[in-house]
Amino acid sequence: MAAPTEYYDLLERVARLPQQEKVDLLAELASLVRDDSRKGKKRSITELRGLGKEIWAGIDAQEYVNRERDSWDGQTACEVRMNITEGIFRAPRYDSFS
Repeated sequence: MAAPTEYYDLLERVARLPQQEKVDLLAELASLVRDDSRKGKKRSITELRGLGKEIWAGIDAQEYVNRERDSWDGQTACEVRMNITEGIFRAPRYDSFS
């Protein structure tokens, strides 16, 4: 980072620019920041492995799936998806697994 005096000197110079030049400068700076952020380390989906596993501790997977299916009240999976997209989704009661 620039020394504080350099930073403030630059701010003072920018403040004296005509409005359109300030807008142009801002666009250029935004482009530089975007380009710099794209140069960062590439992330991998595998970094998420195990995230939130404590939430599922002690829950039997098959029992969970069976309870979820029972909560559909005889609806098909397609009907459930349609209800979710229409905003009729009912959140599962996770407290019943404790």
